[in-house]
Amino acid sequence: MIEPEDTMTDSNFRLFSKLIYRETGIFMDVKKKALLINRLKKRLKYMNIPSFYKYYRYVKKSGDKDELARFIDEVTTNVTSFFRDPKQFERVKKLIFTKIIPTRRKKTLDILSAGCSTGQEPYSIALLAREELLPRLPDWRISVSGVDICESAIVTANNGEYEKDDIESLPKKYLLKYFTQNQDKYTISNDIKEMVELNRRNLITQTIVGKYDIIYCRNVVIYFDKHSKNIVYNKFHHALKKDGYLIVGHSEGLMGDPRFKFHTPGIYRKVLNEGD
Repeated sequence: MIEPEDTMTDSNFRLFSKLIYRETGIFMDVKKKALLINRLKKRLKYMNIPSFYKYYRYVKKSGDKDELARFIDEVTTNVTSFFRDPKQFERVKKLIFTKIIPTRRKKTLDILSAGCSTGQEPYSIALLAREELLPRLPDWRISVSGVDICESAIVTANNGEYEKDDIESLPKKYLLKYFTQNQDKYTISNDIKEMVELNRRNLITQTIVGKYDIIYCRNVVIYFDKHSKNIVYNKFHHALKKDGYLIVGHSEGLMGDPRFKFHTPGIYRKVLNEGD
């Protein structure tokens, strides 16, 4: 029988907190103890494990990578929407045409959505590219990639199927042209899905594969401490092309970070190191 809520001791919570930090870079304060209890109870029930401590030991020591992934799914937050912050999308579109396109010898544009959750952000980028970039750049190759630590989020993203609430912020022109409705489900067209590559990746423990003109990472590192942020921003700096740009949330200013230079609100240009 599963232990009642009040049997997760503070010491057990600290064990979980250290494990979460090690696996995700997210620091979980003791104020989040009740939240953690609520999120883990169903895993204990499903696994038929009688205590939080025994579940912790199982996740940490058993080598069960599937359960570790499900544990991470439970403790990470996935909040997203289509065309989240439309004004920023407009600034990025202007950036592409005025700063990036004129400097490129190769007719390629590579964009990464880091912490893409259930796919709305990379699909928004692909929709923008299909409707507003490719008509003006017909001989260009535009690729969009998305990565997230949450396995279930990536599965949802690859399926490209959304509930009515998920598409509320989607402009009607995109909904009518690129989605099919089946009862209360809306599925994105294969034309758009084929533009986007989605994979599970841990920004803290794994490398970022590829070189990008633009990296979106909005409202992800706000959950990280200074050390984890530094790790991730170093990886972004390395993964950006020489004149690449990092897109962050408005509450995630990088002023004073020598790796990036302010361009416009929420948009920072990579600063080259000596020898680049």
